[in-house]
Amino acid sequence: MSPQPVLGVVGVLQFDVLNFRLKEEYNSPCRFEPFSIYAACWINGSQVLIDKFRAEHLYDMAKDKYGNLLYLCPNEIRLAKIKENNQELEFDLIRK
Repeated sequence: MSPQPVLGVVGVLQFDVLNFRLKEEYNSPCRFEPFSIYAACWINGSQVLIDKFRAEHLYDMAKDKYGNLLYLCPNEIRLAKIKENNQELEFDLIRK
């Protein structure tokens, strides 16, 4: 998992607003790089299975601000396949 922060927004304009505010209000320049994510899913299930999934998909994993594990899914087809191949795990779009 990368130590780089990932910021999700709805619409490119929100990045522009955030960039402006960071520069103008906090004198903190920033740079945004696109990262294509279809969905961020919280993973629930037995810790053994979660650890196994995490090891197999390490480059698609992140943690939320509370330290909970997230799977960053690149597209809808991949998410369906992941769910099909890991039926013992839950992939939630909303944190429970």
